[in-house]
Amino acid sequence: MFAGVKTFLQIGDKARDACDWYRARDAYKRALDKDPSLAHIWVQYGHALKESGDYQEAVAAYKQAIKLRPGDADAHVQLGHVLKLMGQSSEAAAAYRRALEVEPECDEAQRELVHLGEIAGSPMLISTGTAAVHHIAFDVSDLLQYFMAARLPTGIQRVQIEVIRNFAEQPSVDFDFSIVCFTKQTDFWLDIPVSLFQKLCRLAVSGGETDAPEWQAVCAELHRAIDTGRPAAFPQGAYILNLGTSWWLQNYFLNLRSAKARFGVRYVPFVHDCIPIMTPEHCVTELTRDFISWITGAFQHADHILVNSNATAADVAKVAAVLGHKIEDPVVVPLDADYRRANSEVLRDSGAAVAEQLLSAHDLLGKPFVLFVSTIESRKNHLLAFSAWLTLIKRHGSQKVPKLVCVGNHGWLNDAIHAKLIASSLLRERVVMLSKISDAELEGLYRNCLFTLYPSSYEGWGLPVTESLCYGKVPIVANVSSLPEAGGDFAEYIDPSSERELVSAAERLLFDEEYRAVREEKIAREFQPRPWSAVAKQIVAQIRAWALESESAAPPRQAEYAKTAKVWPYEIVPGRYYSLAENTETNIWPGMVPGEILRQGDAWWWPEPWGCWTKPRPARLAMLVELPSEESALIFLGIRGVQGVPSTVTITIEGAGNRRSWIEADQTKWLLVRLPPTSSGKRLIQITVRADKSTDFREGTKGADHRIASLGVLGVMVCAETDTASRLRFLECVTFGDMSEAMGVPPVRTEYFVHAQ
Repeated sequence: MFAGVKTFLQIGDKARDACDWYRARDAYKRALDKDPSLAHIWVQYGHALKESGDYQEAVAAYKQAIKLRPGDADAHVQLGHVLKLMGQSSEAAAAYRRALEVEPECDEAQRELVHLGEIAGSPMLISTGTAAVHHIAFDVSDLLQYFMAARLPTGIQRVQIEVIRNFAEQPSVDFDFSIVCFTKQTDFWLDIPVSLFQKLCRLAVSGGETDAPEWQAVCAELHRAIDTGRPAAFPQGAYILNLGTSWWLQNYFLNLRSAKARFGVRYVPFVHDCIPIMTPEHCVTELTRDFISWITGAFQHADHILVNSNATAADVAKVAAVLGHKIEDPVVVPLDADYRRANSEVLRDSGAAVAEQLLSAHDLLGKPFVLFVSTIESRKNHLLAFSAWLTLIKRHGSQKVPKLVCVGNHGWLNDAIHAKLIASSLLRERVVMLSKISDAELEGLYRNCLFTLYPSSYEGWGLPVTESLCYGKVPIVANVSSLPEAGGDFAEYIDPSSERELVSAAERLLFDEEYRAVREEKIAREFQPRPWSAVAKQIVAQIRAWALESESAAPPRQAEYAKTAKVWPYEIVPGRYYSLAENTETNIWPGMVPGEILRQGDAWWWPEPWGCWTKPRPARLAMLVELPSEESALIFLGIRGVQGVPSTVTITIEGAGNRRSWIEADQTKWLLVRLPPTSSGKRLIQITVRADKSTDFREGTKGADHRIASLGVLGVMVCAETDTASRLRFLECVTFGDMSEAMGVPPVRTEYFVHAQ
């Protein structure tokens, strides 16, 4: 070995193990300059190039390794991986075939060819080898919905893209995976081709224009995949991992119960924050209501919970405690990842010229500026930043105060932000508002700014803080919620309500260059972001641990009913009314449970403010209830007549037979059914309802509402026949038209207000 080569290899290996890909590639290149015959180092050099985003150079490195050692199957596989990431599927397939020619038992090459549809196998269900025993279904419903209207990913979208991409690139041998999407039109999950998902993610970060031809083409492909997609058939015991959100999908939990009953799936949501409950003053009312519906449902259905910070874990535990849920401790997966990885990929294609063009267009090239990256909404505290900037300008003069560059899409409750800009000519001169910029442009802004601001009132993690540190820039950060976890010892902290503190911190970083240099040196020396592959591996390792625990744990109590009755029932409180209407509350309280958990099967439309329409076939309710043995039970069921036409309703309850009732169009009617005593205290009650008529809503809405609906159901109450108090309270509520007391709603809801500390 030539002199010095060993030293460079040691430096490269150490940097590789620390995921410092830029240093690793430099060290391996120096070693290869001295001895270009090292085939295995060309592979390592290719890895470092790929991980730092230089795909073209990585291809060249892998090809040189193959030239030196044609029989190395791994080099062919690695070449295929990078070609696949570049979107060159046919070239990638050729590389995988060559790997199989060299090593016919190469499982990784076989798996990739199955994924690409080149050999027999399902392209939807990606097997990582014959030893795979677990399955993860990545639920990307909100990400694909986001792509329907927007392009550039923000925080939560970025997390999903990076975790899934890194899992796909470095799969575990004991896991299969698939990509699924829940749609309101199909009311179930559909399989999404992995190749299509990867193409969407790759194009999403390459530009912000939604009318670009290449983006329009891939979105059309997505629409076709959804229109023609088949319902997902989950492997038994699969984990549905929802790294995003599903607040807006009203039948999500209904169908999750069906998936649990049919496939025994386990549900793992990743909770990014509890902001709509902790700081509802920064959210629109609809969002707060939807989030409350979702979080109460999540506590009922989640087998485990992942969160992004200790602060979010504490918030989840606090909300669960108020609701009266006992949950296992959420597992924290910090989002302390290296955000340069994805941005570098884009710079490979777009080049630094794109960023330079943006800087020039806004008179920022070669001039100092401060960067504030966040959605434009009240919670992010732009008003505080603007007030501080006005103070700085008035104190030091506009020529000595650099521009404040605000980057982000428009959110909600931001009228005051724009009004302040419009009202102040000083601010308009020194504040630049940008949106829909590419990752290449964003990287240029980070690399050229003096420092960053993030005075947000509340966060679940604070991705722009980590992003700032990745680029070696000092962030000024609010000292609340999760932000100290994101900023660590590297950020400058302020009270988010204090203009004085923000001005002071900004002045120090603006005018004390030596101090700023010391802080930047500390970041460069000590800040160690994780690669996204490490985040993905942590999640997989946790799911693996849960899977092993489940093998020796008792199955959920609902599992026995899934086998015998094909339902996944939850236990209700006797004497309490459960409404099937959508949530209209913006506060939570002990015992708050959505009545929609009683619905079972696929014969339900989504909840509305009054209740829920059924589809024109038998619709089922199921519940577990503890009642005194040897005592009759009473069921009070509220129904609504078919819209526009009278009908005959048939109610079937196991143990009580059938009951038929005439109901006028749109009439609200309450039915009372008596169940005979049983020897067991806890009983499963199943109620099936159907009407002999239905209405096509398309006719009255000119096709806007595609539903064909039959009977409506308002809600249900079950109690012992001797429970006179519950019966009287329920009848009073029905008589006066206010079901709050029967639902257990406290008289003063704000008594249980959960808020940020």
